[in-house]
Amino acid sequence: MRGAMVMAAVVTMVALIACSKHSGKGGGGQNNASGAQSAGQQVSGGAMGNSSASQQGSSYESVTCDSSDDGIGFCATDVDLFFCSGGYWWDLDCSQLNSGGYCDCIDSSCGTVDCFDANGNAQ
Repeated sequence: MRGAMVMAAVVTMVALIACSKHSGKGGGGQNNASGAQSAGQQVSGGAMGNSSASQQGSSYESVTCDSSDDGIGFCATDVDLFFCSGGYWWDLDCSQLNSGGYCDCIDSSCGTVDCFDANGNAQ
């Protein structure tokens, strides 16, 4: 009986640790240009088309944005979504789009990142 209780406690702790790795409130997925490039992590179409993004130059963190990287995106911080488009890296501050806004993965596989409002809705 004691062994079963210990095993149940271990399973519960592992589940809690796995769930706590990603809060769903920002900064999910790859958090740098080279990681996003290697993983093929994309930016959502809505974020990429947002006119509030500021241009950061053609190279960011030693990764040059060229046509083969168009659409690569990552959450540099909990609020900053960086993406490659048109030969330039862009920074979209999700917190400026909506109070409490943040950058995160759109699903658990984190193939795509986007800006979300405080309620978890894509912006």
